[in-house]
Amino acid sequence: GRIHDGIDRNPSAAGRCRPRRVFKPLIQHKETVMQINVGNLDRIVRIVIGLILLSLPLWLDSSWRWLGLIGIMPLLTGLAGRCPGYRLLGLSTCPMRKPE
Repeated sequence: GRIHDGIDRNPSAAGRCRPRRVFKPLIQHKETVMQINVGNLDRIVRIVIGLILLSLPLWLDSSWRWLGLIGIMPLLTGLAGRCPGYRLLGLSTCPMRKPE
């Protein structure tokens, strides 16, 4: 068909105009959303540790108190239930589902 302004006007398309696909993905992913890979006990531990670390700036007066901001990461991964580090290593603390 004729291509004009990035739209493929193919006469065999019965009058339909569709955008031309410029970039094709190299790999087609079935699932783009990251799966939950942090179990319940792990989530609770991460949230507690994250809150404790985030409270350090309130209790410490030294220059080390800002290290408490590291607590953001375990808190967020605990709340979301998804850990990018676990995904990279292929780990999961979620219980396995029984096949149906």
